Amino acid sequence: MVDFKRISKEYDVIIIGGGINGAGIARDAAERGLSVYLAEKNDFAFGTTFRSTKLIHGGLRYLEHYEIGLVRESLRERERLLNQAPHLVKPIKFVIPIFEDNKYGYGKVKLGLLVYDMLSYDKSLKNHKSYSCDELHDLEPNIRTKNCRGGFVYYDCQVTYPERLCLENILLAKAAGANIYNYTEVIKLIHTKGKIIGIKVRDSLNGEAAEIYGRIVVNASGPWVDKVLNLNHLKSSRKMGGTKGSHILLPKFSKGPRHAIYFPAHQDGRPFFIIPWRDYYWVGTTDIHYKGDFDRVQATPKEIEYLLREVNFVFPQARITGEDVLYSLAGIRPLPLTNSETEEAEITRSHIIFDHEDEDLDGLLSIIGGKLTTYRNLAEQTVDIIFEKLGLPSPACRTRDAPLWGGGMKSIDRFISYNSKKYCLKYGLTPEQVTYLISIYGSRVKQVLQLIDSEPKLKDRICKNNLDIKAQIIFSLQNELPRTLADIYIRRASIGTSACRGLDCAKEGAKIMGNFLGWRRKRIKQEVKDYERRVEELYGCS
Repeated sequence: MVDFKRISKEYDVIIIGGGINGAGIARDAAERGLSVYLAEKNDFAFGTTFRSTKLIHGGLRYLEHYEIGLVRESLRERERLLNQAPHLVKPIKFVIPIFEDNKYGYGKVKLGLLVYDMLSYDKSLKNHKSYSCDELHDLEPNIRTKNCRGGFVYYDCQVTYPERLCLENILLAKAAGANIYNYTEVIKLIHTKGKIIGIKVRDSLNGEAAEIYGRIVVNASGPWVDKVLNLNHLKSSRKMGGTKGSHILLPKFSKGPRHAIYFPAHQDGRPFFIIPWRDYYWVGTTDIHYKGDFDRVQATPKEIEYLLREVNFVFPQARITGEDVLYSLAGIRPLPLTNSETEEAEITRSHIIFDHEDEDLDGLLSIIGGKLTTYRNLAEQTVDIIFEKLGLPSPACRTRDAPLWGGGMKSIDRFISYNSKKYCLKYGLTPEQVTYLISIYGSRVKQVLQLIDSEPKLKDRICKNNLDIKAQIIFSLQNELPRTLADIYIRRASIGTSACRGLDCAKEGAKIMGNFLGWRRKRIKQEVKDYERRVEELYGCS
C-alpha cells in the first residue's frame, strides 16, 4: 500500500511508467544524484517489456532499412548487458534457413550477416557461418528440405526473464534513493502557465490520491504515451502508432528445432522466430496495427493460426495444432506514428525523446519507441537532457559499466558450478534448482537461500510441476515490491509463466503471502480469485 502522507511531494524528476525505459531512466537519474519519483499504474514490466520476444539483439533486420546507427547502438548495448547481467542475458545460436521462395535470397542474407559482424567488431560472440543444405540438415535434422538453398548460423542474445531485467533497474533506482511505486495511476498532469509542474496520482488498489510536483516530468508510459498526454485534453499532437505482436508457448516437441530458428515468414515475409525458452518453444511474432484497449490486449485465433502455420512450414513433420498451444501472449510495440500506408515492418525501431516545450508544455518529455536492448542508452540520453533543462552540470553516467542488481560475477558458468555444489549440499536442493534460481537472482541467490536457515520448510517447492521454492515468495515480499500474487508468480519468480501458469498452486502461494502479511482467510481466497482473473486476462485469446 502506498502511504502518500510519508513521501516527499517535490522532486527533480517524475517518471510515468515502470517498464524497461522508465526503470532505466529512474536508475540513471537517481544514481546521478537527482531526486526521483516513479509511478506505474500496473506492476513493473506489465506491458511491452514482459510481452516481448525475450531477445537482446543487434537488429539484423534493421539493416534492410539502412538503420546502421541503430544496429551499431544495439550491438554495443548487447555486449554491455552480457557483462552487466550474465545471469539474465545469455548468448543464443540462431539458424537461418534459406528456401527458394524466401523474401531474402542467400546472397542478400550473407551480405547482411557480413555487415552485422563488421558492426559488432568489439563483440564477444562468434561471427556467422554459412551452411550448405546437407550441412544445415545435419545441424537441424527436422527442418524443411523442400526448396532448401542452405542457410546460416549467427549469434545474438536471449534475456530469459525481461521482467527481471526491468525489476533489477527498479531496485537499483530505489537503492539510489528513488521513490518507486507500482499500482499508482497518473490521473492528471498539473499544468500552469505553459509548463507541466507535476502529476496527480491514485493508488489503483485502494483509491487514495495525491499530488506530486516535479521540475521535469518524463512520460515513459510506452504504448500509453498518448493516453497520458490526453489526460488534461492538452494540445499535444498524437505521437504513437504502436503495433500488436503476439506469441505462443509450445512444449518442446519431437521433430522440432534443436536451436533457435529465424526466417522470414513464408506467408508475409515478416521476421519469425522459434526460440528454445526454458523447457518450451517461444514462437512469434505478429506485427499488426492495433486500435483496441491496450490494457486488455490478447492474441486472436487468427494470429495463433498464423504462427502455427509458420511452425509447420519450416518443420513439416511436427504437425503442431492449436491443441498444442500452452498459452498465448500479446503486447503493443510503442512505435512512433506513421502514415497509414507505411508497412508495419518499415516503422523505425529507433527511439525519440520528445520535448513538449514547443507545444506550450515545458517541463514534459515523452519517450517514443525504444527497444529492450537499447534501454540503457535511451535512459542515459534522457537524463542528459534532464540535466540540460534543469540548467545543472551533468555528472558522468554510472550505468555504462556497473553491473545490474544480480550481476557482478566474472563468469556465470563458474559461478553456477561453484554455488551449485555448495547449495545442493547445504540445503538439499537439486543442481537443476540451484541453476534455475541463479538464472533469476544471479549473485543475490545467497539472500534467497539464507531464508531457509531460519525456516527450513522454505526450501520446499511451491508446486511439484515447477522448480520454484517457498523462500522466493518471502524474499520477494521483503525485497521486490510486489503487491499481488500475480506480481510474484509472473514478474518476480517464473512459476506464472510456466505451462500451468501458476494456477495449480495459486492457493498455496496466496496462503504463504497471506501468512506473511497477516491476511484473514477471506482476503487470501480473494487473492486466489484475483490471480485466476489476471492470468485469464493476460494469457487469454479473443
